[in-house]
Amino acid sequence: MKRIRTLVAMTMLAWLPAAAMADTPAETDQAKFVRLTQHLERYPLDPDATPMRAWLLDWAVKTPDVQVLMCDFLDPAADLRSHYGGLLLMQMLYGNAAWQIVHPGAHTDVVAPQIAGVRSALKAYAEISIERPEAQNAEFDALALAEQRGTLHATLAPRILQQCSKDDAAKTIEGSP
Repeated sequence: MKRIRTLVAMTMLAWLPAAAMADTPAETDQAKFVRLTQHLERYPLDPDATPMRAWLLDWAVKTPDVQVLMCDFLDPAADLRSHYGGLLLMQMLYGNAAWQIVHPGAHTDVVAPQIAGVRSALKAYAEISIERPEAQNAEFDALALAEQRGTLHATLAPRILQQCSKDDAAKTIEGSP
């Protein structure tokens, strides 16, 4: 009798994950975008990051849900042309788009999505600089300090407003219908 109860209990436990999965709705692309962006903030050097970044960029370019305005408001010392700088630049794009997904009614705000992108890149930068001290950068260190002090918005908002309003300095990455 005890053996039958154990067998029944084990059978029920084996079915629980399948039953839970059946009730779980499929993840939307928007939710996946936000989840992957947050994952790359925490694990920017993840060995599996390349396909994640490829999916994020592809979705951001193709979707009509977001419109990322890329403008040059960071100090040239940020050196976004370097390997890690490139990762951080892309993280800024992902953070910007993720902010837009979470705040769908705020598309007229130029500053907030840019700040969100920088914050996303700063999270990734903190992780990268721990694992790769050679990736430390004075501009990102200064931005991280401004974030810690609560002055990041005040520091960047004037630069963003100036640079993102110039038609020749801003490039839009937007989805096509």
